[in-house]
Amino acid sequence: MMRFGYQLLCATSLIVASINTAQGLQYQVEKTIIEGMSVPGHETVTSMGIDCFNKASGEFPTNCLHKPAFIGLLNERTNIDIPTIPKLNAQELLDASSFPDDPGRVAATFKGGAKGFFLNKEKCEFRPFYQFGLGGKRQFFNNITGGLFCNSHYGVLQFWHAMASRPMPSEKAPIVNDSQVEPYQNTLNKILGWAAFTYKISRDNKATILREEFCPYFTKLKQDSLMKDMALAFVPDEEIDLKSQQQFHCEDLDPPFRVRFIFKQQCNGMFSAANCDPLPDNQQGNRKIQIAALGSLVHMIQDSYSQSHVVRNKYDPLTPARIDCAPVKAYLTYKGQDPDKHGASDVFPLSINPNCSANIIDDPVTATAKVLWYVNHADDKADELITYLKVNVFKSAYTDNSLAPNASAGDNFKL
Repeated sequence: MMRFGYQLLCATSLIVASINTAQGLQYQVEKTIIEGMSVPGHETVTSMGIDCFNKASGEFPTNCLHKPAFIGLLNERTNIDIPTIPKLNAQELLDASSFPDDPGRVAATFKGGAKGFFLNKEKCEFRPFYQFGLGGKRQFFNNITGGLFCNSHYGVLQFWHAMASRPMPSEKAPIVNDSQVEPYQNTLNKILGWAAFTYKISRDNKATILREEFCPYFTKLKQDSLMKDMALAFVPDEEIDLKSQQQFHCEDLDPPFRVRFIFKQQCNGMFSAANCDPLPDNQQGNRKIQIAALGSLVHMIQDSYSQSHVVRNKYDPLTPARIDCAPVKAYLTYKGQDPDKHGASDVFPLSINPNCSANIIDDPVTATAKVLWYVNHADDKADELITYLKVNVFKSAYTDNSLAPNASAGDNFKL
């Protein structure tokens, strides 16, 4: 779910077949043929963006689709000049570009492949063997106490995929109420807030932010107009959220949870994310987190061109997977969507119109290259990045966003 394709490396065809039928769409084995080559989607867009960034030789990339581009996947021999992430190579960023689909880093192993069958929407609703007690459905995506996986795909962290969250976050907290939907501006705020946050993490080579205490850090961000909606997803207000329980990451723990928690998990359990070996808090471990944050940023931008995530133009059922470089009309939410209809638009398109970037809205390849350019610079360009995203990627189709529709499953993707 929620990406242009993610290729699993599984040990047996039986496991592959099982995963491909699971409703945890992020574990589907999706491929598409591009010039005779079978390639996964996010990795392909990221490869083309890296290639365009490198060919710009320090200049601001422009319309990457008008330049000869590498079609396929770059590898560890291709370097990316990011001063805060020394010796970053293409393969590392390609892997990280699917981080929001797999925040526990489980998909590249045999065990991870098996886990793909067990982690899906049903298991996020009903997990008697993974949580307390037996029997009865429990919702695990109303709050991040249910885990990053469930919430990034079905819950309050869907903005990782440029989608509206479920349930709707209020000024207070993510209220557990299925009848409420998220306003357009809230979704946009969370997307831009996450962009600013992941940009800063990707440049945090001294791990200053990563070592901040989790709850105080996000509580402080709730006072920032840009970051507030995003921060509420991580630290909702106590009087609304889980009235009888403390959040697992806000309890008085010694040592306390740190911001790096979001990106540090490496889970190898076959059936759950209960057994995880966190990335160490050292230069090597924190470098991997920086790369994951950068991958998460480009993933979110790329996902915004999927028609089952964001409405940019009129839907064409004959070409469900296509790139429209048009302003954003609506943000969709996965609740109520048909998994097959969602997945049909969630793969890399067979072609992208080379005139796409002639519009004010950039194509996802050019947008990826420009993100790398912003991260590449020695000085902090967070404000410039957010301005760029507002104007050239997530530009609103409305002069007044209060007139925009609230989030929905989308007429073309309903069950």
